[in-house]
This record gives sequence, structure tokens and C-alpha cells, in this order.
Amino acid sequence: MQEPYTHRVLNRRSSYLVNICIHAVFLIVLLAFIPINSKGQNCEPTVPTYVVDLTSDVNATWTSTTNFQPIGQCCDAPEGDNCFEFIIYLHPNATSVTFEILQGPTGGLYYQVDCSPVIEFPNNPKKICLLGNGPHHITFCRSGTPPPFLVDIVSQDVLNVDVTLNPFTDVCIDATSFVLTGGSPLGGTYLIDGNPATSFNPATIGVGTHTIRYIYNHPSGCSGFADQEITVFPLPEVTYTPQTSCLGGGDFNLSGGSPAGGIYSGLYVLNGVFQASAAGPGAHEVVYTYTDANGCTSSASGFITIYPNPIANAGADQVIASGTSTTLNAAAGGFGSYSYQWSPAALVLSPNSPSTSTVNLTSSTVFTLTVTDLTTGCVSTDEVVVTVTGGSLSIVQIVPEPPTVCAGEEVSLWVLASGGTGSYSYSWTSNPAGFTSLLQNPVANPTVTTTYTVVVSDGALSATASVTVTVLPLPVVTLPNQGSVCANTQGFSFSGGSPAGGYYFASGHTFNEGQTFSPYILGEGLVNVYYYYTNANGCVGEAQNTVQVLPYVKASFDMTSDLCEPNIVKFINKSFGGTQFEWYFGDGTSSTTTDLQFVHNYPITGSNQ
Repeated sequence: MQEPYTHRVLNRRSSYLVNICIHAVFLIVLLAFIPINSKGQNCEPTVPTYVVDLTSDVNATWTSTTNFQPIGQCCDAPEGDNCFEFIIYLHPNATSVTFEILQGPTGGLYYQVDCSPVIEFPNNPKKICLLGNGPHHITFCRSGTPPPFLVDIVSQDVLNVDVTLNPFTDVCIDATSFVLTGGSPLGGTYLIDGNPATSFNPATIGVGTHTIRYIYNHPSGCSGFADQEITVFPLPEVTYTPQTSCLGGGDFNLSGGSPAGGIYSGLYVLNGVFQASAAGPGAHEVVYTYTDANGCTSSASGFITIYPNPIANAGADQVIASGTSTTLNAAAGGFGSYSYQWSPAALVLSPNSPSTSTVNLTSSTVFTLTVTDLTTGCVSTDEVVVTVTGGSLSIVQIVPEPPTVCAGEEVSLWVLASGGTGSYSYSWTSNPAGFTSLLQNPVANPTVTTTYTVVVSDGALSATASVTVTVLPLPVVTLPNQGSVCANTQGFSFSGGSPAGGYYFASGHTFNEGQTFSPYILGEGLVNVYYYYTNANGCVGEAQNTVQVLPYVKASFDMTSDLCEPNIVKFINKSFGGTQFEWYFGDGTSSTTTDLQFVHNYPITGSNQ
């Protein structure tokens, strides 16, 4: 049964003061009891309503002089119940009123103060504690049509109970259940939405804003309560639609998580990027986790599929005589549905067929086969070279791959000859000088923009062609010496690398500018430190220097003493990494001994009598 009380709303999470007093029947002075036409809060016009003026004295009394018939509903009284109402004004020093039903049934009777929750009327008379002068709207109701009532009312000055309840932090529905605390004075009880409780379990209570009430019953018989609200937030609705890719398609940024702003995680996920090159073909689980503005977190998962590429095999290179044709045969793409495309399409009879004849060729040609998996969309390519012999010797293609590199990077040189006997030799040179090769397709590492020239010969005829490779300069990078540092120094970082914006590398570890760490992870001794910087052209410059990591030093010791001679203390030095030691014994003396064990005599003070 809910405790009887009255309350005043202070604010949205205010304290409510309720005083409930039950006292013995007292001497009643009969005064006039006057019905009025104006109605109180939420009462139907038919409800008998009386203004009770008790402002004349702390112990003022009013008594109905005639009986009255309850009729109509007030507040949240159900249909079929009938009510009567009092509008009470108190003396400034009065804090309670006592109602005594002189005539009429008290069984099944209940009351409400300012339309507060229903309180049964189990005892007659009933003392109700109030706060303030009023007006206080007190309604009494009973089911059915009860007989007429006579009522006696008296005011008194009693103890008001100040009850407080600390605010609660709003929670997500998956939060851990917690014990209800924070009510003062101690010893009270808690209600959640009107139901007795000792703990709050968000999953059981459910989403929404809930009222937690703390009720304290004072030994005097008065009670107080305080309310606080707590909101249980739902978890965000999170979805994730995984992506697909083809083998060799490269790493890619993850997307498909909703709402936006979450975090992707998984075995091959790093900073929102799926490392497809490391994952390989197959299905790989990725989890998308999102935290909303309320701090509630939810996740969704899916499988990213990396499809294998189809097989593209254009066959072995061929040699044919000028003015003749040949047949190009593609190996099967694999198991499934595939499309085939030969290029240059103008030089084959059936460019979309796995097997096709060429037109009559007069020049050496590179044919490219493209195979597409019609289910996954994955594509593979292969090339076949058809060398044409006879007639004059010429160079039909000379290609650097790539045509632009950073200084010192690798470039592949490729040349295709046509005509002559078909038995060719190659001689490569460069400008600036310094590069030579007799290979058909050599590799070079230019440090400046360079023109490469090749002479192709069949023993009788020769042809010459040149190609230029553009070389981008590396950025100028510097790194000062990083000095020396103890291995157990906390918050150490590399610095001074120029231009700013690069990263450091030492002992297998990568560090960003300003990133702190313990030098212990580098190992003791002279350690090489590298600084790398990438410029706007994508070229990387490097600088190298050193840091001296001094031994890890830690001070530690144990001490023991004899029970009979407590002033004689044995010290055991358990430090490591140190070569010099300073001891301070707390008696004004010190030592620099390097002994691992030694005894210190403390002075004896006082006397035995």
C-alpha cells in the first residue's frame, strides 16, 4: 500500500515534502463549515467543495454543521466513484491538519492532495502534514453512492521532514543494474514509478523517463519524500551493408555503416581501411560500432567478400611472316560465366571470342586479352606478342614503365621490334651517360631525368629508338642527433625531423611527431633513428641519426632488523642498472656505499626504568 502523503512540486526533479501524522482523537471545537460554488482542481461541478479557513490560529478548527452527499469525480477518480473536496488555508505556523469522519463510512475511503497519487484512509482520525499556507486541495472519494458525511478538521504545528535524493545519471538500456542510493536521511525506501524497489535494472524498467521516489518515515509519524527522474535511452539502430572487391583491387576505405560516424573493426581493418591485399580471397567479418549522442552503443556486422580474379591466359608469344595471320587462343577463365575481349579489336576477326584469328599482319603487335567474370565483375588481363618477320627492320614500341619516377626508383624499359630475320640483339645506352644493357627489357634506377636509347639489330639490319623518363627530385630531409636518454624515462619522443609532417622509425617501431614512449622498447646502446618525409609528388626523403639509450635504472631495497636489537637494521640493495648510490636513513645520516648488503645503527633514545 502506498504511504499517505501530500506534496508540493518544486521543479522537474525537485524534492517533495510529505508529512503524515497519526495522532489520537483530540478535543474538537465545532465551527461553521461552509460550502461554496467555486470548484477546486480537476473536480466536476457536482462535487461538494468547501473552503476551510484555519488561518486564525495554529490550532484552529472547523467542523461541518450539516452532513453532505459525495457526488461526482475529482482528479483521476474512476467512473462510479463519488467525491467531496476541501480547500484549506493554514496559519503560517501550522503544518498539518487532522481529519475525523464524524459520520459516514471510512471503509474504502481514499484521499488525494493536489491530485497526488491515491492514499487510502485506513485510520480515523487521520493527520496529514502540509507545507505552506495553501490553498491545499484535499479530495476524498469512495466507490458507489455512500451515505452523507460529517467531517471535523483541526490544524496543528508538527515536525516537517526534509528529505533529499541525489540526482541519477541517465543510462542506456543495456547498462548494468545498480542499487538505489542517495536518499537522505538514511533508512528510507525507494519507489520506481510508484513500485517499491531496491535496485534499478534498465533492461527490466524499459526505455523512457522514470521517477524514482525516496520516502523517509520520521519517528514522529511524519514522512517526507523526494523525487528524481532518470531516463533510460534505447540503443541506436545500427546497420551495416558490407562491400565486395576483387583480388588485387587494393586496400579500400570501408563504408556501408549507418548511422554515419561509427568505427569499423576486424582482423584486416586499420583506421577505417580494409586491407584487402593482406586478407586475400574469401569472406572476412567486419564489425561496425556506433555510439549516439546519449553515449549508447550498438553494433552490426557483415562479411566483406574478396572475389578471386578470373584466369586470363592469352597463350605463348608467336612469330609469323609478314602478310600472314595467326590464331589467338585464350585459356578458360575458370568455373562460371565469363566474357572475353581482344584488343586491338580491329586486328582480330572475333574480338569477343575466346579463340580468334588475326588479320594479315605486317607489323609486330601486342594483343591484350581481357577476361571478365560476369557474376562478380572481376577482371584479369594478359598479353601475347606476335612478332612479324620479313622486310625492313623497325621498332614499333619503346615504353618506360612508369614514365615518371622519384629519384632512384625503378623503371622497366620495354622495346618491340618488327621485320628483319626475327633474331634480334639489343644495346641500351643513356643520356646522361652511365647506363648500358644488352637485355631486351632491362631495369634502370635513374636519379635525374634521363633519355634511354636502344639499338636493335638482326645482324644485317638495325633500328634505333629513344624514350625519356621524367625523374622527380626527393625532398631534402634532415634529422638532428637525438641525444641520450635513460631507458626508463617516461614521455620521451623523437623531434627535429625536417620538413615537419613526416614520421620516425627505430628498432622496428614507427613514431609520429610528438608521440611519447618509453625508450626501453628501443633497446640499450646506440640506436639508429630514421626520419621519413613524403612531398607533394609522393617522393620520400630519408635522414638518419642516432639516440643513445642508457641502461634501465631502478632503485629498490629491502631491510630487516632483529627483534632484540631493533636499532640495528640490515639493508639489502636490490636496485639494478645503477653504478652510484646515495642512501638517506632518516636520522640525519647518509651513505654512498655500493655494497649490496650493509648494516646501519640507528641511535637509541629514551630510557628503561
